[in-house]
Amino acid sequence: SSGLLLTLAIVYVADAGHVDDPTLLAASEHEQLMLEEDGPVEVQESWIPEVVDCQVSEKDQHSLVMLLSTTLQGPLAVNTFQNMIRKLPVTRDSQLKVLLLEDAGLLKSSFWDSQDPNFGQKQGLNYEKINSRIGLKIGVEKVKEWTKGFQGLDGGWTADHAVDETLSRLFAREAFSYHSIFDSCASEEQAQALFELQAQHVVPKVAMTLEAEHPCVHEFRKVLDQVGIILANGGNPDLLGFVLRRFAPEIGRMISERVRAGRLLYMGRSAGAMAGSADFAYTYQPMPMLEEVLLHGDTSGLALAGRCSLRP
Repeated sequence: SSGLLLTLAIVYVADAGHVDDPTLLAASEHEQLMLEEDGPVEVQESWIPEVVDCQVSEKDQHSLVMLLSTTLQGPLAVNTFQNMIRKLPVTRDSQLKVLLLEDAGLLKSSFWDSQDPNFGQKQGLNYEKINSRIGLKIGVEKVKEWTKGFQGLDGGWTADHAVDETLSRLFAREAFSYHSIFDSCASEEQAQALFELQAQHVVPKVAMTLEAEHPCVHEFRKVLDQVGIILANGGNPDLLGFVLRRFAPEIGRMISERVRAGRLLYMGRSAGAMAGSADFAYTYQPMPMLEEVLLHGDTSGLALAGRCSLRP
């Protein structure tokens, strides 16, 4: 049977055989618990005060999904994650690989502007870190030009999960790879249109979609073939939802199909969690242009957690 384990802002979809009652459960995120390193931690009843029915269907019976507000917190989250990993097919080599999907953070000022106070966050991600590892097609000087000096970009900062303390315990540094679907697939005209829409409210004059047979789609399929986990990062849920549902829907379907087949574990953080749920309309992003112009008001997510919608 399939179950959904919800820790307030943390949701897991998986075969719930690791708990006595494979139902939809909730546990308090406020439990400040130390991670035990000596093995699995038994689920305690005090962590599961509430039942949440997300109506997970038969098609999700093999799904492996974790939707989180921040990162893996507490032994319940870590052990559920480890149980999911064990359900993944055996990889060709001994090391499980994690794809860090960074699209949601592309509109943050702290990602591009070196003068932003959050640009140098030790645990954060910016274009310099990405360029040093995989490179970016979208250049910082172009972004500065399109946004008239990084004006109108989102606040806050996005996390670098390759240096996350808990994930670093579970995976070697070389297990992580970074990817942005929009950066890899968009033309320069499409990239310019996105940033000008965000910063100057200029409606795109170019089609903001990707053909199903675009070479980038096939390249992404090859990337997915090499990983067992995809971690969709936080940032702007409207942007991530647009990328997965409108800009490159074939890639969104590719991810969903692999997750539902039990071949890929989807892990979403903040915006990544919202885009993975039924609907991401609960975002507090103050600039509605992406929703109105690019999404045309349709904020449907990948619906990997049944009928539940999240606001981590």
